[in-house]
Amino acid sequence: MQFRPRKKDPVQMDVTPLVDVVFLLLIFFMVTTTFALNQGIQVDLPQAQTGKKDNTKVENRLRIGVDAEGQIFFQGVKVTLSQLKLALTEAAGRKREPIVQLQADTNSSHGRVIAVMDIARSLHLNRFRLVTKDSQGPTPPP
Repeated sequence: MQFRPRKKDPVQMDVTPLVDVVFLLLIFFMVTTTFALNQGIQVDLPQAQTGKKDNTKVENRLRIGVDAEGQIFFQGVKVTLSQLKLALTEAAGRKREPIVQLQADTNSSHGRVIAVMDIARSLHLNRFRLVTKDSQGPTPPP
């Protein structure tokens, strides 16, 4: 008796359930995700009688804000002093002659603002712009 080897059917994997699961996950994440708009920080800027409008390119500015509670914000994101140093180091390396735009609340601690300025100066960022309210015009955006 001679047995012939039977040809086996090629194994195929059905990916339809995998595609269904991926689409369900996609729908789940789309439905449960919340989108937060970065409204900026609430800062009551001090008023100035003199001064001029800053005409530097927005791409060349490094925005730092200090609110009334002494919290520090870099480019709209809350940071600590040590995180600020790292963020300034990284951002300053990508910009040519960056300008530090300091936006401090009227009621913020003077020492906190000086600490921020010291960090910037330790990184050789010596060009500062202090943002104030114009007594005749509108408040600049944060």
